[in-house]
Amino acid sequence: VGRCAPQPAPMKQEPAEATRERLNAAPERRRNLRHSCRGGCQNETDREHRNALAVRGYWQAFQRVEESVRKVLGGANPGQVADEDHGA
Repeated sequence: VGRCAPQPAPMKQEPAEATRERLNAAPERRRNLRHSCRGGCQNETDREHRNALAVRGYWQAFQRVEESVRKVLGGANPGQVADEDHGA
């Protein structure tokens, strides 16, 4: 509550090198993070890892939406693109 969501990066901008390293966190590291945060992340390192994974998720979502927008701007049917790319 009261927190602002991270703003997406401008188009064509890739994550900084340090962020890219955190985005490529090993699967084992992600599993450890998932187990260590169940009772609340009290450790600063755990919070940093959790935040890095959140940044990765936002970046991946942004990339998928950007790809869909390109399809629509290229003439594809917006409803069909939304269903195919983001439908459940």
